[in-house]
Amino acid sequence: MIFEGSSNSFQVYETEADITTDILALVKEGQCPTLDSLRETPIYGWTSARFLLDREITEETMFINGWFCGSLLKAEKKVPSKLLKSIVKLSEYQFMQDQKLASINKQQYAEIKAHVHEELLQQMPPTLTNLDVATDCRRKRVFAECRGPKQKDAFEAAYTHTTQAKLVPMIPELLAFKRAGISYDSLGAVTFSPDASASPDKSGLGLDFLTWLLFRSETKDHTFRITNGSHDPNISYALAFADPITFLNNEGSGSYETSLRKGTPILSSEAKTALMSGKKLARANIAFVLDETHQWSASIDAQTFAFRSVKVPRAEEGTDERGRLVEKLEQFSFFVDAFYSLFDEFLEILKDEAVWEQTIQEMQSWIEARTSLA
Repeated sequence: MIFEGSSNSFQVYETEADITTDILALVKEGQCPTLDSLRETPIYGWTSARFLLDREITEETMFINGWFCGSLLKAEKKVPSKLLKSIVKLSEYQFMQDQKLASINKQQYAEIKAHVHEELLQQMPPTLTNLDVATDCRRKRVFAECRGPKQKDAFEAAYTHTTQAKLVPMIPELLAFKRAGISYDSLGAVTFSPDASASPDKSGLGLDFLTWLLFRSETKDHTFRITNGSHDPNISYALAFADPITFLNNEGSGSYETSLRKGTPILSSEAKTALMSGKKLARANIAFVLDETHQWSASIDAQTFAFRSVKVPRAEEGTDERGRLVEKLEQFSFFVDAFYSLFDEFLEILKDEAVWEQTIQEMQSWIEARTSLA
């Protein structure tokens, strides 16, 4: 099934379109061709949620308990350049020996190379890459296993073409406008450093939030409650940060990162130095904990709100494949809801200019007083 493994990564999208079984005809049109049709040009298309090369597109294979699930597959064949060059050289030598030639012309070389390339291409096994996708048809939320800008663009184009649905990536700035009506353009530049030489910057709302979240966990309360969705608002969860962490400073003409991994980086003197210099938290591992068996964790990219290396509680023993997939997707939703609940708390502070200014001052005092325990 899709999203296999003990940890997964995804970008969250939302759409206003209704995703129903009516799209199956379009999914079939975008079905991945068979591997025996693969030549030099890569092939792309949809496969089912069951396994990677399953081309059976039906309601049973693509819709599971209110989720539209599948995988976008790319298959290609590539001839290693060093192998091609070596075989071409050998073939060139053999041709000159057979024809008793001292050299060959450009056309002969091109023909030899084309022939060798075609023969080698037929011998090469296909390379498969896939992007798992799951859409919560009730909440109109999409989880897509995008691993980079090119894959993100390819996914958005394929999904929109197939479903006729416009996708909105839930990056911090768009999420803030959607959930609280806050326009990032209307916010001023800010620095949390108490150092007078640190310049305010607008490096991204997500960096401001993640840095605030670290501040909150250390000075306010390391527990929180989920105030959105259908979750019980009376249950408290513990919030924890873990390594590695990355700080970022967008100043002048460049961006400067500081990545900390060894020891307990969140408590290190290097972390304090980064904060004092005006850097903000750009990536960090965070965990939500209820008890020993109910723990969720992920690495958060503050600039995109992409969730990497997501780990969630496992389904109960004896649960079948479809049940395990649905359970994992529901756990993904829980983690995202919990994360968004903390973001909502941050947005409430942002909406009140006086409260936000007071918070900035408190964060500057926190950084000033923060001591290294590592």
